[in-house]
Amino acid sequence: MAPPPVNVPSPATAAAFPALKHKVLVLTDEPKQQEMLMSEALFLDNILKAVGHSLETSDVVNFSFMPGQDARTVLSGKKTNFFISFGVPLIKLHLDLLLVPYTPKNLEGIWFLLVDPLVVIEADRNLKKKLWQALQKMFEMS
Repeated sequence: MAPPPVNVPSPATAAAFPALKHKVLVLTDEPKQQEMLMSEALFLDNILKAVGHSLETSDVVNFSFMPGQDARTVLSGKKTNFFISFGVPLIKLHLDLLLVPYTPKNLEGIWFLLVDPLVVIEADRNLKKKLWQALQKMFEMS
């Protein structure tokens, strides 16, 4: 008797990375809740506003609740201009990029920034300063 067929989704039927509407993509990882904590959202909004953006003009995606976690189409399709990852290693998104934390890097016309999770940065004055300097550098060079 043959074993039952195994349903393996092909890449075409696998869930796609969320559709992006803005030039700034902010990636967080909050496995316990889909929405950001109010304090984190306020902190992030203030930082983005300081460099000419805001939560309203950014796509904020929680990695733990993403249907598709392969971001290669974002890179190949140039679907965003700024990719800021708060504590999500890019290898989890199938992006094999070597990034130094708090050091913006332009790859194929997209700026990438890898930093600590928001909750860690919010509680550390030095990390806030490092994030601020990295964002200033990233947005002034664009």
